Amino acid sequence: RLIHRCLPFLLKHIDAVASNSIETIDALREIQDNTRYVYVRNSVKIHHGKRKRPHEVKPSRLVFIGRLCLQKQPMLALRILESVIRIVPVTLDVYGDGDQLIKLERYAYRHNLPVTFHGHQNATADLLLQYDLMLVTSLYEGFPNVILEAGAVALPVASTNFQSGATELLSSDRGLLISNNPKDAARAVAELMHDAAGLK
Repeated sequence: RLIHRCLPFLLKHIDAVASNSIETIDALREIQDNTRYVYVRNSVKIHHGKRKRPHEVKPSRLVFIGRLCLQKQPMLALRILESVIRIVPVTLDVYGDGDQLIKLERYAYRHNLPVTFHGHQNATADLLLQYDLMLVTSLYEGFPNVILEAGAVALPVASTNFQSGATELLSSDRGLLISNNPKDAARAVAELMHDAAGLK
């Protein structure tokens, strides 16, 4: 809250702001339009390896990569999985550490969810090529680099519509925006998993 109150003052007394999100720049312009803003594009190495499609391998494999904290809403990912498995056969692999891990493990055990917790691991191309869909369930992000990394291997993403990147990076043939309501999100994910044309 303090930084938000200080932003107008800060923006008046700096030469420029560089951001990798157009949405962030637009939000800052609403506070102070006279400051110079520079959009810095992120770059990732495009990988051309082969990724198996959901119609080739059952069950389909979902992946969540990120800190296991309230900001990333990993519990939402588990609740989406809980609803999706009633529609299509899927599993979920979770890569990350954080203060929500024990709570997540207990929830997965109680509900008998097909989820594996792997701890922290970088989102390398070889890792991402094993999966059919990435779940991103954040409340907010500075910029979702994990979506860029998924795009570099043509891995579709189902993401909540947080500010700063999701709407900029996702197109209709690379994934979709999902609701924070687990059942609604699960229906959208299941439909995407059924639609091979949406997983190019």
